[in-house]
Amino acid sequence: MRKGCWAFLLLVCVVARAASFDCAKALTAQEKAICTVPELSAVDERLSASYKALLEGLLPETINALRSDESQWLHYVATVCEAGEKQPARTLADCMLGLFNERNELLSKSRDRRGEILFVIRTRMLREPHSKDWADKDADAYNLQSFVWPYANSDAPEWKTWNAAVQRTVMGEIGLPASDADGEVTAEVEYLGQGLVTVSIREKHIYEGFPRLYEHSEKFHWLLKENREMKVEDMFKPGIEWAKAVYDCCAAQTINGHTYNDDDRNGAFTRTLFEEFIKTPRNWGIGPKGLTFEFTDGSLGAASDPEPLTVPWKTLQPFLQENFAIPK
Repeated sequence: MRKGCWAFLLLVCVVARAASFDCAKALTAQEKAICTVPELSAVDERLSASYKALLEGLLPETINALRSDESQWLHYVATVCEAGEKQPARTLADCMLGLFNERNELLSKSRDRRGEILFVIRTRMLREPHSKDWADKDADAYNLQSFVWPYANSDAPEWKTWNAAVQRTVMGEIGLPASDADGEVTAEVEYLGQGLVTVSIREKHIYEGFPRLYEHSEKFHWLLKENREMKVEDMFKPGIEWAKAVYDCCAAQTINGHTYNDDDRNGAFTRTLFEEFIKTPRNWGIGPKGLTFEFTDGSLGAASDPEPLTVPWKTLQPFLQENFAIPK
């Protein structure tokens, strides 16, 4: 009987493609579970096919990056689905099945072509121990963290710089703030055109001691020609008139029982918080209709967050830099 990519990549991660293995030579508990449980064997075969399809036609540097991700994921599976000396293969297989199905779904949607650029998905999955002073002794001693971000299959210098910047932003600058929380950071290309690449980044994590879902989102706007992240002055002329225009456009709207021009020191929307929020490019959604602001997890100091708000380009036109190209 011959099976898929799990054992091959686990044992020979330096090979560029997935391949089957002879179950008569299975050594690890995970390999034996694949060979013993038909349902897991079938999922492993599908995963192998998805992995091969993902690598087809990619540049060597991209293949190497994805191969590294797959090797790291296999190590993650072996760590999460630990095998005890007397543990039945079925128990181990049940743990592996969930992770294999999730991985297969991700890999099957991991190619995204935008014009001349093909983007693939990179990943990093971590199982980290809780801090020593974690109060809930009955909780799982580990938390699970996942990072997913886009990677441009290009050898052009500007795209190599972009690849490094996106990975650094997702795993470093944003990351997951707590060592005692399960969580995920997911990034995807939202817009590509006119020298601008926008990546939408969403972060979610749950603290185990007092279950609460924390959510945060932001945009990573990158200027390809300049090889750097967008600044306020790349869009707007000097001065704060544009911020006043945005505030005036929003002030009359009532959201969650408050108006944007409330000055409630006890947690309602304040003008100071609002203007501070809109002056940060990572809070901008840049689209054909205008500049959109998405408020998450108390970003305006209120107990509940308002719906996303879009300010039309027509309102902002007098304050835009002459060389700023409105997205189409």
